[in-house]
Amino acid sequence: MSGGTMDYLYRKIQAAEFPQDTPERIAFAAHLHLVAEALRAIEWVDSGDLSPGAESRLIELCLRGTARPAQ
Repeated sequence: MSGGTMDYLYRKIQAAEFPQDTPERIAFAAHLHLVAEALRAIEWVDSGDLSPGAESRLIELCLRGTARPAQ
């Protein structure tokens, strides 16, 4: 089975467009990129396209809050 278990939610997150005119918005856009990557991995694991656990590192990156506002 190929993808689709979450109706390709990660693509919707990837497609989110909004003005990135503040440091917070720039950081949030970067965070959304991390979220989209994690969602893609989760969806592919759940669809059997990736091995279980392949999503763990990407989820951890999101939870660590690696995206920070520019100074």
